[in-house]
Amino acid sequence: MRKLITAFVRYPFYSQALVFLVLVFGIAALFSIRKASFPITESRLITVSVTYQGATPKEMEEGVTTLVENALRGVVGIKEISSKSMENQSLVSILIRTDYDVDVVLNDIKNAIDKISNFPAGAENPVITKTKTTSLSGFLSLTRGREDIMQLKRMAQRIEDDFLGSGIISQVTLLGYPARMEMSIEVREEMLQRYNMSFTEIKNAVAANNIDIYGGKIKNPREEIKINSRYRSVSPDDVKQIVVRADANGNLIRVGDVADVRLIFEDIPTASYVDGERDIMFRIDNLATEDLEKISAYLHDYIREFNARDNGFRLEYMHDFLDTLRGQLNILYSNGLAGMLLVVLCLSLFLSFRLSA
Repeated sequence: MRKLITAFVRYPFYSQALVFLVLVFGIAALFSIRKASFPITESRLITVSVTYQGATPKEMEEGVTTLVENALRGVVGIKEISSKSMENQSLVSILIRTDYDVDVVLNDIKNAIDKISNFPAGAENPVITKTKTTSLSGFLSLTRGREDIMQLKRMAQRIEDDFLGSGIISQVTLLGYPARMEMSIEVREEMLQRYNMSFTEIKNAVAANNIDIYGGKIKNPREEIKINSRYRSVSPDDVKQIVVRADANGNLIRVGDVADVRLIFEDIPTASYVDGERDIMFRIDNLATEDLEKISAYLHDYIREFNARDNGFRLEYMHDFLDTLRGQLNILYSNGLAGMLLVVLCLSLFLSFRLSA
């Protein structure tokens, strides 16, 4: 170290060249580094979600959550398990130890869950995901002149597809409306009396015809083929065509003849308003590999082009986290500059100004 210092003192050119290179590479890194509103670290959280329509929290706990927790007991690398049993859904969160590879443990968890064979018959397949660590990029708002949440949702989904297809944004969350859709079959009382029909008869017809049927397997030495009959539909037009029964003249009586069938949002009081107008919010996040500055520039350009079409909808930027980040960086730059000036001022009191600078 002493020889190095002696060489710098004897040959000032090398020290000056070193300082110059540090400045050049520092400035280059300043303009090329990816920006994020908050530090992004690797996530070590895995979630297991199971949906079971019509089940109470107690049924979810006893029939689903307990089975998942028991299956995870033999998986190595798990630090902590927490679970929530709610109406229609079970959610199990798994925290992985820092000395284990998350992807390896994730694969072990999938194998353990796949071995569970006694889930309730109506339960959907478990969804196992590794939580991605993200940082907030911004919030957008989509509004329309009149309150039509169904039209707002359709347009919001088209905008979401545009964002995800841009290659710049990969994390989009829609907020401000119930996430689930339900099919409403509203039976007309006068039609029930006309055809001497009951609610139970209509319910049984829908349940018997709007289902997926498993037909078994076909095996040979090279492959295994599963046979499934896909008759389940979420389209109101398909449900309207379901035959309830025939009348005395042989005419078919369909669901659409006695009931109004339509898609509606589930009865959950979720709503968002901007300036008194119903809206849908877009939450945009960025991964560690994505740049906040590029995302912000793309969103501003998209909003400008979208509003120029004048199609009855309006898209607005509610909050841009790049502005917050720039404000923080400006404070950092100004404080750094003030600190450098104070250092030079203090040194100039004891040394000549040329040496202190």
